[in-house]
Order: sequence, then C-alpha cells, then structure tokens
Amino acid sequence: MIDPGEALARALHERYVRGRVAAGERRGSTPALAAWAELSDEFRQSSRRNAADLRQALRDRGFELARNEVGAVLAPDDVEEVAELLHERWVEERVAGGWSTGARRDDDLRIHPDLVPWAELPDERRQIDRDLVRSLPDVLRDAGFTLELRGIDEPDR
Repeated sequence: MIDPGEALARALHERYVRGRVAAGERRGSTPALAAWAELSDEFRQSSRRNAADLRQALRDRGFELARNEVGAVLAPDDVEEVAELLHERWVEERVAGGWSTGARRDDDLRIHPDLVPWAELPDERRQIDRDLVRSLPDVLRDAGFTLELRGIDEPDR
C-alpha cells in the first residue's frame, strides 16, 4: 500500500498539472508540468514537502486525513490561509534551491516571477493556490482519503 504522504503528493501534483493545462499551458512545457514518472527528483521532493506542509496546515486547523465516505470542507478563511502558507513554502523552497525572482520565467536560469510574498503576488496567480486548496476534497479522493474534522465543534465548517 502506498504511503498516505506519497499518495497525496502524487495527487496534488496531478491536480496542479491538470489545472495548468486547463489554463492553457502545455503538459511538459516546463519541468514541473511533467507526469509523475518523468518528474525530476527535485520536483517530486517538492510535491512531497508540499503534501507534508499541507497535512500540517490541516492538522493546525483541526483536520486529519481519513478514509471515510464523506469528508469535511474548509471554511473560506482556511482556504485563504492555507493557500498563502503553500505559496510561502514554495517561495522558501525555490529560493533555497537557487531560484530568484524576475520579470520572465526561465527554468534554465532558475528565474520565476512568482517568487514574491503573497501580498505582492498578482491575484490571478494567487488563484492557482486557492484553486488547489478548494480542490482538496477531489485531490484527497484521488489519493484515497477524505478530510475529517476532529474534536472541534464548529458548525461553520
């Protein structure tokens, strides 16, 4: 059986690729838009760290992965907070890996225009992270899980 973190990493990556392709990018046009089997170890590790950080962000908000038939959903405030956390994690990871910000993306030179704080990120680029967080019920289902609210009695959720 596949590790839950690995299953979530793969499902998150595939959801990211499908989202970017739906937005008009071509599968394989950048190293990050490759299928999992062709993905470099750097990008696989990035997806694994993303999954681990996402699981921690969910735990911090009272959620846990489960194998129930029906799962909980995140409140709008949680969506925004988790999206920002995932973006900031991605920026830290890329900068630590030698990437820098620039006007145009260049994977060979490790330049990406989105390597800025959340507050400076254009809203259409923030939407990528928001959409990923909102799609969590589907992503988790793809990975064999649901989201379970544990021990918190909040009817808003």
